[in-house]
Amino acid sequence: MMDPRSSDSPEPPSGPSRIVSGHSALDRKPWLLALAGGVMVPLSMEPWGLTLLMPIGFVLLARALKDSSIRRALLIGWVFGLAVEGLGLPWIGTAVSRFLAIFVLGDPGSGIATAMGAGAFLLRWPLASLGWGLCAASIVLAPNKVLLRAIWAGVCFMVMEAYWPRIFRWTMGAAYATEDPSGSWLLLQWFGVEEMLLLAVASGFLAASCWDRSVRTRRDWLVTIPALVLMAAPSIPLPQAQPADSASASDGAPLTVSIVQPVLPLEQRHDREGAAAQLKKIRALIEIASEGPMTDQPVLILLPEAILPQSWKIEWVQEWCLDWLSQPTVIGLSLREDQGFSNAVVLLSPRIDEHTRNRSVEVQLGRKKELLPFGETVPFGEFLAGLGIELPLTELVAGKEAVTFSVGGDFPPLGISICYEGILPETAVQTIEQGARWHANLTEDLWYGDWCLPAQHLQFQRARAIESGQLWLRSVNAGISAAIDPRSEGRRSILSTRQWVGDRWSAWHNTTDAGQVALPMGQVGILQLQIASDFSPQGTAPLSLPSASPLLLLYSLLAVYWWNLKRLLKVR
Repeated sequence: MMDPRSSDSPEPPSGPSRIVSGHSALDRKPWLLALAGGVMVPLSMEPWGLTLLMPIGFVLLARALKDSSIRRALLIGWVFGLAVEGLGLPWIGTAVSRFLAIFVLGDPGSGIATAMGAGAFLLRWPLASLGWGLCAASIVLAPNKVLLRAIWAGVCFMVMEAYWPRIFRWTMGAAYATEDPSGSWLLLQWFGVEEMLLLAVASGFLAASCWDRSVRTRRDWLVTIPALVLMAAPSIPLPQAQPADSASASDGAPLTVSIVQPVLPLEQRHDREGAAAQLKKIRALIEIASEGPMTDQPVLILLPEAILPQSWKIEWVQEWCLDWLSQPTVIGLSLREDQGFSNAVVLLSPRIDEHTRNRSVEVQLGRKKELLPFGETVPFGEFLAGLGIELPLTELVAGKEAVTFSVGGDFPPLGISICYEGILPETAVQTIEQGARWHANLTEDLWYGDWCLPAQHLQFQRARAIESGQLWLRSVNAGISAAIDPRSEGRRSILSTRQWVGDRWSAWHNTTDAGQVALPMGQVGILQLQIASDFSPQGTAPLSLPSASPLLLLYSLLAVYWWNLKRLLKVR
C-alpha cells in the first residue's frame, strides 16, 4: 500500500491531514490575516482587555509574512499597523481638536478644530503605521531559522516602539498589566514591560512555525508552549497577598494619603472670569482631603496636573494657600517664569514657627522633563523658526531632571511624573535612583475624551507600577484616579480605603487582595488610603534587557548585513 504522505502519491491526502498540508485558504489571503492580527493587538488592551489575543495577533502576522518579498512584507506590515494604530489610538484626533479649540481658536465648539483634529489623525495614522511595515520588511531579511527569526521579530518591534515617531511612546507589552493581580503580573515583574512585547511577538512567530509542517511531531507542538503560557497567564489569579508591616511610621500607625479628582472643565481652566470659583472649589476639596482618620495625623494630598487655573508664580501660590493650608499638598500648575512657561508641580508644606507662631509655606518645585510633541513642544521648532515658519503651538520650558520630593515626617521620598511621563520606561527608574520609594502621577485625561484613553492610560501606568514594584498613586482631573499596589514580594501596601463622593465620606473598607483601588471615572471625589510598607529600594525587572540603544545598534547592523547577504546571493 502506498503511503499517502509520500510525494509520489497519485491522490492528495483526504480528511484532516489535507488541511495540514499545503496552504490553507487564509494563507492565500495574507492581507486578511494581517488585518485580523492587527485588530487583535489593541483588543488585548483596555478597555477590551482580551489579553489572550496578543500572541494570536502575531501568529497571524507571521502567517501573512510567509514567503513574502521585502516589498510585499512592507505592505502586509503596514496593513497590520493600520489596524493597530487605528483601533488602538483613535483619540489622537480628539486631543488635537480640543487643544486647538481651547488654546488656539478660543472656541470649545469650533467645527474648524474638529476638522483639523480629524485631519491630524488621518495624517498621523498611515505614517505611524508605516513603522509596523518597516518591522515586517526587516523580519523577512532574517535567515529562515525558526528561533532566530522569532527573536529577531521581537527585537524589531521593541526598537520600533522605542524610536519610531508615533508622538506617544508606549508599548503594547502593557496589555499584561491586568486590572486584577494575575500570573501576567509576575511576568511583568520578572521581564519588564518592553520585554513582554518581545515575548508576545516571538511566541507568536514560534507558534506560527508549527503550521509549516505537513506532519506535526510532538517536538513541533512544543513551540506553541510560550504562546499558550502568555495566553493563559492573565487568567491565573495570584494567591492572596499578606499586609505589609507598618514599620514605616514611628508610632506603628499607617500613613494616610488623599487623592483628589476635581473634574474641572477644560474650557474653563484658563477663563479669567471663572478662576475665582475654581480656586474656591479646589480649596474646598483640599480641606476635605485634609481630614485624616485621626486628629492631627499627617495626610499627604495629591491633585492633578495643571489644575490651578491660568498661570502662576511661586510667590502667588504661597500667598494663595498661606492662611488655610494644613497638610502637605502636591499640586500641578502652569508655572510662569522669566524664561517662559512650564508644566510644573509643587509640594506645598505648611509650617508654623514654634516661637512666633507665624505661618509659612515651604515649596519644592519640579518641571515636566519629557514634553509632549505638538502639545508642549514643537519638534525641530528652532529649525522651522529659522525658515520663517511659525506654528501656533505652545513651546514650554522642559525640566532638566526627574522630579523627586522629600515629603518629610514618616513619608518616604516621593517620585513624581506628569501626564504621559508616567508611561515611559525611564521615569520610574530615574526617580528610584534619586531615592524615591513610591510614585505619584498627576495627569489630565480630558483632552482625549472618555472612550478608551482613560482606561488605556491607567493600564500603561499600572504596567510601570508592577515593573518597578512601587506603590503608584494617580491623581487625574476627570479620568480614573487610582492607587496601584504592585504587591511587591507578595505583600500588599494598601490596608484600607474610603471615598468622598457627593457630600460625605464613606466608611473605611479594609482591602482584601485588589491590586488597584480607583474612583469612578468623571466624578468629583477623593480617594483616601491608609498604607503600610517598608518602602525598601526597588530595582528593574531581573530578566529585563539593556536599554533600547544597544538593541537599535544590533538591529541596524544585522539588518544591513542580512540585506547585503540576500543581495549578493541574488546576484550569484
